[in-house]
Amino acid sequence: MKKILIPGLNGKKVINPDEIIYFEADGKYSKMFMAGSRGYLLTKCLKELNTLFDIDSFCRIHRKYLINLHYIEEYSMNGKSLVILKKGIILPIAYRRKKEVNECIMNFFNC
Repeated sequence: MKKILIPGLNGKKVINPDEIIYFEADGKYSKMFMAGSRGYLLTKCLKELNTLFDIDSFCRIHRKYLINLHYIEEYSMNGKSLVILKKGIILPIAYRRKKEVNECIMNFFNC
């Protein structure tokens, strides 16, 4: 994937989307968490960020979370739906997004 520019509080940041683990909504802003670095506060909401990325590699699992499917280690749809990402990050899957998330993951892993 090619590098992209993402607007942050202190200007634009050049990033490689493959290094993004996930985004978390924070009001009108979003927090971006990357492999091997700290989080960054961005001046875009998740809906806007979702349009910047390859739809096959990123999946909206909750109103608060947009994840990079390359970082999934495990997920569960039984009882409390959740996804476990690398670094032991555990995020909830919204009840109303269960079917969409399952399809997204199955398509990504060609199941």
